[in-house]
Amino acid sequence: MGQSQLRDAEYILSMLERLSADSIYAHRASGLRGSILRLLGELERDTGDEMLFERLRFLVSQGYDIVEKAASELRGGEDAGTGPASLT
Repeated sequence: MGQSQLRDAEYILSMLERLSADSIYAHRASGLRGSILRLLGELERDTGDEMLFERLRFLVSQGYDIVEKAASELRGGEDAGTGPASLT
């Protein structure tokens, strides 16, 4: 259970790091990366705390959400929260 969550966290950290600084999600991604990195440090000291793993699951889920929205922003989609894709 814990190893797959750690791999997911490392993957999402990598994806969040790659977001363009021009993205409206870059600031949120930076803060989330910091939170995940701090939590991973806590998990190195206390791997038996299930609450830490629950928090990690939540943060990773937030990370996937940000990456998805940033990708949508690049495609110009409405679901990115940036408004209509085109004005016709």
